[in-house]
Amino acid sequence: MNPLVIPIIFVAMFIQSLTGFGSALIAMPFLIAVLGADVARPVFILVGQTAGLMFMYEYRSNWQFADVKLILVGTLMGIPIGTWVASRMQEDTFMLVLGIILISYATYALSSFTLPQLKRGWGTLFGLFSGILHSAYNVGGPPLVMYNTTQDWEVRRFKGNTQAVFFVTGFFVIFEHIRLGNITTPVLQNYFIMAPTMAIALLLGFRLERYIKQAMFRKILLGLLFIIGLSLVNPF
Repeated sequence: MNPLVIPIIFVAMFIQSLTGFGSALIAMPFLIAVLGADVARPVFILVGQTAGLMFMYEYRSNWQFADVKLILVGTLMGIPIGTWVASRMQEDTFMLVLGIILISYATYALSSFTLPQLKRGWGTLFGLFSGILHSAYNVGGPPLVMYNTTQDWEVRRFKGNTQAVFFVTGFFVIFEHIRLGNITTPVLQNYFIMAPTMAIALLLGFRLERYIKQAMFRKILLGLLFIIGLSLVNPF
C-alpha cells in the first residue's frame, strides 16, 4: 500500500465528476508507476465501478438506452481483445502505448478538427475500440467521447450516456480480472484505501460542477494529458 494513491485518486475522480471522463487518463500512468500494472489495472476498475454507482445515481434521468445500445455491442466485443493484448505486454511497453494514447487524444481534442455527425451504427465501431482500451488500460474514454461529441447531446445527456457505457462495460472487465486471478490481496487493500477518497472527490465535484467554466477546464485537462503522455513516451 502506498499513500500516494490517495491524492492520485482524489484528483482523477474530481476531474471525472466535472468533465464526465478523464479519471483513468489521469490516474493510470501514476498508479502504474506507484503500484505496477498488475495491481493498478484491476484496482482502478474496481474503484471506477464503485464510482459508477454514484454517477448512475447522479445522471439517472439523463442517459437513454437507445443512445448507447449499439455502443455497448462494440464494447463487449472489444473487452476480450483488450484483455488478451494486456496479458502479453511488458510494463515498459504498456506505459509507452498508454503515453501514445494520451498524446494522440489530447492532440485531437485540442485541434480544430471535428468529426461530422455520425449515424448511431458508427457507435459499434467506436465502442469496439473503447472496449479494447477499457479492458487493456482502463482508458476507454477517448473513442467513446469522440463518438458522443458527434451526437449533439446536451451536457448532462452526454455525461449520462458516457457513464452508462462505462458502468455496464465495467462489470465485464471485472469478470475478466476475476477469471484471470488478478483480484489479489494487494488489489483489495489498495481498493479499500482509494474508495473513501473517490467518494469524497465525487461529492465535491458534483457540488462545484455548476461553478466551473467547462471549456477552459477541459483545455487545461487536455494540456495536462499531453504532458503526461510525453513523459511516458520519453521518460526523463
